[in-house]
Amino acid sequence: NISVSGTERHVYTVFDEAEDGAMSFETVVERLGRADPAVWGADIVVCGYPLTVCAALDALDQLAEKPLVAATSGVPTEYVEPSAQHRILTRLQRMSTAANRIVVTFSRFDHHHHAKLVPTLDVPVLAYTAGYLLAQLGVEEEGYEHPGAAAKERDGTVLLTRLHATFPVDTVVPIWTILRHMVDTFQYPKKFTWFPAFFAYAELLKVQAAVMWPWNYEIITVLEYYAIGLPIFIPSRKWMQPFVHYANWCMPWRYINLLPEWAAQHACDGSVCVDIHAGKGNHSLDQLAPWWDTTDFALMEHLVEFESLGDLFVLLDSVDLGAVSRAMRRDAAPAVEATSRFFRERLLKLLGVH
Repeated sequence: NISVSGTERHVYTVFDEAEDGAMSFETVVERLGRADPAVWGADIVVCGYPLTVCAALDALDQLAEKPLVAATSGVPTEYVEPSAQHRILTRLQRMSTAANRIVVTFSRFDHHHHAKLVPTLDVPVLAYTAGYLLAQLGVEEEGYEHPGAAAKERDGTVLLTRLHATFPVDTVVPIWTILRHMVDTFQYPKKFTWFPAFFAYAELLKVQAAVMWPWNYEIITVLEYYAIGLPIFIPSRKWMQPFVHYANWCMPWRYINLLPEWAAQHACDGSVCVDIHAGKGNHSLDQLAPWWDTTDFALMEHLVEFESLGDLFVLLDSVDLGAVSRAMRRDAAPAVEATSRFFRERLLKLLGVH
């Protein structure tokens, strides 16, 4: 049991006053060092994205002896100028072996990518249990079934997850038009919905399934949905690999993990990072395909892949969503227990509790 002391939430923005958003690593450390002294009185410090801030916290004298837990998400050197990237990676490696530090990741893609950036780095991959999600939903872990997926009615609601974040606006409209045409013309029993902005987690219990076009190589959202047993439909490999290739040219703000400028200390030889400017066609596609096979989308057993929009309609109406949901929960149970055991043992040791 870990309690968060105090009722105020302290938010420190360390990147706001920099020209063009640029700020040196030393400045980040200095800005964090001026934070409320109450922060340094905590028993343990937990940080996540972006990892640059975790590295800065690790560099602070005030936290030298303090237990620090860092959950990596995305590229460790994301948005870091080339001159500082080696220092960030070196500090990450030091943190991963320090007695009073814990470094973990929840993404199998990130685990693979970290190992390419720092070959001697081995950050454990833990299951994303999303226990906070079940707590907010007010459901008990034991015997829980996703109510939307367990429903037997054919005329349920299907969530389209962040279509507007994956495609340009002029592409989203035709997709919606096709979906609406299929529903209206053929009296398709299911309805489609989407969340244009922030939403209450309870809304996830009202839908039968989620359709997701992944917008990056690692997405916490898919891990959340999987943890609560919400069936997830994603495009097949044959669809996604060319789509990522297309996005590298036409949507450079998507699938950014492999940008060569975030691997400045390493040669972009096809195994470390993908140089999206190297050329079109099979050359770049061949580079991307092995990376896609390291993602959670490719490795999670109970995701449902569709080959086309027509195939998606058939699958949504024919797949036993309740069975898929139960299989997801069964698959996750041992991993959830392993993650809980890992944190229980490591945190107790860090805090000196016997």
